[in-house]
Amino acid sequence: MDGQMLSNAQILDCLERGVITLEPFDHRNLRLAHYRLRPSQLWRPSHQLPDGSHQRTFLHDFGDGPYEFRPKEYLVVTPLEHVTIHGNLVGSMLPASTLVDQCFSLTAGKLDPGYGNIGEQKQDFIMGLTNLLDKPNWFHPGQGVANIAFTDFRASKVLPTSWSIDERRIFQDRERRRRAEDDGPFYDEEI
Repeated sequence: MDGQMLSNAQILDCLERGVITLEPFDHRNLRLAHYRLRPSQLWRPSHQLPDGSHQRTFLHDFGDGPYEFRPKEYLVVTPLEHVTIHGNLVGSMLPASTLVDQCFSLTAGKLDPGYGNIGEQKQDFIMGLTNLLDKPNWFHPGQGVANIAFTDFRASKVLPTSWSIDERRIFQDRERRRRAEDDGPFYDEEI
């Protein structure tokens, strides 16, 4: 492979070898070239921090069913699956096509190698979910929220990459923000 997207058989092979972890994994969510991520929890952005990020307050667990968004409401969503990527793979997020029918949009990034277990600490992948309507709108979790596709660079010539202190601090702070009570940012002396 040289910068090619993984097929479903290749994703399964990477799961079996431990190059990718998706916990919990549900074979029914594996498609030709991606895996459908399911929403787990919603968080409301709260106090804005000096770096521009926001603390989050827990709002809803999709284990309890759908959630009614307010008009134009933006919330942070975490997937049910914890994703970890090892080696020279990159995970790219694509909004689930079902969001179109439900009138929601997704803001999401990508997962670089090592994300999900940086510094032996778990990182949740967070995404933004917005109700596009000018009226209340129910989000139904059974339709999924995002698709993760994996691009393989294991046979490619790549420059070494690592997480900077600032990036690791952001990931660490993001997890703490998830649990915080609006009392300011947290930083460890050593990362």
